Amino acid sequence: MRSLWRGALTFGLVHIPVRLYAATEDREIHFRWLHEVCGSPIRYQKVCPSCQREVTDEELVKAYEETPGEFIVVREEELAALRPPSSRAISIVDFVAMAEVDPIYFDRSYYLEPESGAAKPYALLRTAMEKTGRVAVAKFVLRQKEQLALVRLFGPALALVTLCYPDEVRPVTALAGLPGDVALSQREVDLAVALIEQLTSPFEPTRYEDTYTQALREMIAAKRAGRRDVARVPALAPVPGVEELLAALEASLRAAEERPKGTDGASQIRTDGAQRVAEAAGVVAGGPEAQPSSRRRRPTPRKGRSTDGAQSGAPADGATVTDGAGRLSRREGKA
Repeated sequence: MRSLWRGALTFGLVHIPVRLYAATEDREIHFRWLHEVCGSPIRYQKVCPSCQREVTDEELVKAYEETPGEFIVVREEELAALRPPSSRAISIVDFVAMAEVDPIYFDRSYYLEPESGAAKPYALLRTAMEKTGRVAVAKFVLRQKEQLALVRLFGPALALVTLCYPDEVRPVTALAGLPGDVALSQREVDLAVALIEQLTSPFEPTRYEDTYTQALREMIAAKRAGRRDVARVPALAPVPGVEELLAALEASLRAAEERPKGTDGASQIRTDGAQRVAEAAGVVAGGPEAQPSSRRRRPTPRKGRSTDGAQSGAPADGATVTDGAGRLSRREGKA
């Protein structure tokens, strides 16, 4: 196992170097969403609904929603000033009886392992806690947050359980459906007690299995063996980078500057430019407009328009044209 934290367990003047390990692991099967049409995993993007575009992490700030629609922005440096100072100590503040700690306060469980040379003080603390029947209440900093914890015995090791703070436990008074005083006969109570006694046995965790997860694993294994419902992620086409886009723009500009005079400027740029843009960007352009110039038929000018498309008439939808200064522009067709 890989340790999550290294420091020291301290009480009084005793200092015990230890490593912290996660005592539990998530064995649940997690699913991902695929696009059923092509089998590609779905990505979730950070999109601003006002700007109608995806935003980068550099554009994000944290905020607390005070009231619906009103946020209090909190800067990262302000949070850093409030965080507890980094500490490498699990400081025991009290020893209490285990029966006094309700399990509802339990959060996550970890193992504490002594560092090299710390076996004796580690064993001494464990033996003393076993003889007194006490557990230790401690505080330490984990992931930039001060944690309340309980150090207790677990077999030959010391285990650490992070605890919820009192305000994190919901009060039972919030439950409106709890029964009040209910009249129960002595016979009913005796039968219930007898049934509990009959079903009582030593607690053996290995007797209990997650039957749903096991059945799910078997189903997935059968599908894999039979090659049923196996979706393969298709190869994605490379997205042109900044350099490719600049090369495409330069090719368009050269096409505009080099077109023969006396031709339909819009049509000529549309055909020559499309081919050069595709070649510069490394994209294979399809269709008649992307074929070599030797195979193209010269476009016929529209009725009522000059053969010089840059001088008269409106450009065709989607055509690339230049103004008098040689700047590129494009008219988008209506959907």
